[in-house]
Amino acid sequence: MSKTVLVVGADTSLGALLAARLGGAGGDRVLSWAARADAARESLDRVDRIDDVWIVGPTQGMSARADAAHPAMLDALRHALVGHAVGAVDYVGSAYVVGAKTGSIAEAFLADATTANDADEAAEQAAERAVAALSGEARWPLRVFRTAMLVGTPLEGDVPPAGGVGAFVSALLDFKALIESKAPDYFQRRALRLPATLGAAPNLLPVDAAVDWMIRIARSPRSEASVFHITAKANASLERWSRHLRAAGVRVEWGAPRSSAPPVDLLLRAHTAAFANRTTQPKTFDATLAIAAAGAGFAQPALEEADEAALFLRAASRWSAAREAASHAVAESVASLAQRTLPCDDGGTLEYRIGGAGPAVVCINAMGQGITVWTRLVTRLLEKHTVVYYSPRGTYGELARPFTLKDQELELERILDAEQIRECRIVTWCSGAKVGLELIKRRPAIASAIALVAGAFKPMPGLSKMETAFEGKLFTMCQMVTKQKEMASLVQSFMEAMFMNDAPADANVLSQASRELRSTFIQPFGDVQSTRNYSHQVIDYMSYDIAPTLASIQVPVLLVGGELDEIASPAMSKAVSKRLPNGRYAEIRGGTHYGLFENAEMVANLVECFFASPDAAPMEAVLPSAHGVAAQTTSAGGRGAASAPKDT
Repeated sequence: MSKTVLVVGADTSLGALLAARLGGAGGDRVLSWAARADAARESLDRVDRIDDVWIVGPTQGMSARADAAHPAMLDALRHALVGHAVGAVDYVGSAYVVGAKTGSIAEAFLADATTANDADEAAEQAAERAVAALSGEARWPLRVFRTAMLVGTPLEGDVPPAGGVGAFVSALLDFKALIESKAPDYFQRRALRLPATLGAAPNLLPVDAAVDWMIRIARSPRSEASVFHITAKANASLERWSRHLRAAGVRVEWGAPRSSAPPVDLLLRAHTAAFANRTTQPKTFDATLAIAAAGAGFAQPALEEADEAALFLRAASRWSAAREAASHAVAESVASLAQRTLPCDDGGTLEYRIGGAGPAVVCINAMGQGITVWTRLVTRLLEKHTVVYYSPRGTYGELARPFTLKDQELELERILDAEQIRECRIVTWCSGAKVGLELIKRRPAIASAIALVAGAFKPMPGLSKMETAFEGKLFTMCQMVTKQKEMASLVQSFMEAMFMNDAPADANVLSQASRELRSTFIQPFGDVQSTRNYSHQVIDYMSYDIAPTLASIQVPVLLVGGELDEIASPAMSKAVSKRLPNGRYAEIRGGTHYGLFENAEMVANLVECFFASPDAAPMEAVLPSAHGVAAQTTSAGGRGAASAPKDT
């Protein structure tokens, strides 16, 4: 006999599969409720009774990141179901809702003291409790299906997924690519090392089998209100996973969790922290009730090794395709920027680029640097903004006089006037920081918020001990050049050796710059003339005290530092954030001076969250992997440092 069923979350992959199965072979009349659509709500007005209300949890069986809109969707559902007769509620959550609990997990409703490992598990706990409260208030029978980590084609898109096994594989490949961009042969000598505890491994189940099992229980006349574990009989084998990952291009070794480990291993843990709970917290899931409710002849399904191997290969293939697509998108975005010029009184030409549509974002580059470092962030910003990119002139060619910080700020004002920009947001990198702050000082209404990435603030009264060794050496060498022009060739050689030569084998690979960027950094030292020009710019910049300006900056300011930045001090950025009336600080764990490029997705997330709610504190941004650790930003008056948590 057919039923009228409502699938809440039908716009998700899992919800769509549920709706298709219920309305296909099952023959049920299916009403689909999408989280952000009103069509289903209108159709509810035309029915008096709903036999089953299926609700998909916020992570779709831990195959996705938690949907932030889920709580609002449940609240809307509560109001929409008023006056309707409901036969039962079927909630599809995650077996990992039990959080840090280990051992054999019983099919029982959540205890009040259940501790979540991360935000996704916390979202699942909140959703399950909310559905239980909704059902309890209306006295509707509730079946809670807690699934294993669901895998399979219906959950896989054309891009790396935002959760589950696919996201884990993508995180490993992202991390491997980052390290190899700095030292191409690094993983020829060693493997990626991940923590694992004896007896701990993920529990995986094909999504098709899980859906069929849940529908079978829901349709069984013997099924009662309860919790059912829709899980595989046995957890995965990490030894088998190592083979799958090697076939996907990643060599992994599992070992006991340690508080002390090489920096690369600790950073990898941070990138895969959410998934690490599956390999360090031993737990098995008792599915006695779920098996019994499925009826006679039911066999608990499992993920076959061949299907598991194919899953890893598909994840790696999607990662490669997405990476190639992203590279093309960057090239197209940069090419889409229109190059514009303005004549200057000194006979030179002021150049800048502009493109996109939407609220204006002004990007202020460091002196003497090209657009390469900015390309990935600019690509992301162009999706929603008009982007104005400005790279200060004054480094190259013959000049009538040295080009100063004040000149940069005035030329930026000319650009804004030419484009008739009266309000914008600003992102700066390195020596662009003082330029952006001085612009706001002169025009307080021009910016609603500003983000200073890897800002250079020397000199800062009281903070001289925070200056980097590089800043000291650069200042000294540039002084020599401004006093003796003949020293330019010596400085050229020094800078080329510093940036172009590989670091010693025992050096921290994380602190090195990506090889793709190295040639761009020595451009100001490409010839004697540019070396002289740049030296004058550096002396002017590093002699300019920005401290008196800070108190006048009333707009929200986000300072982003790289933990391993050896060019501009992250400690000084943090200290500057506390001197600003409305300052915040975020530190990219393992980040260098080049986070704008190397950690572009994290920086973009930070900047976009900040621009969307500039007065919010704390704010979060996810590391480049989908299961990354949040780099939290804390208001200057807030508690503690604002960096991603350290591994212990």
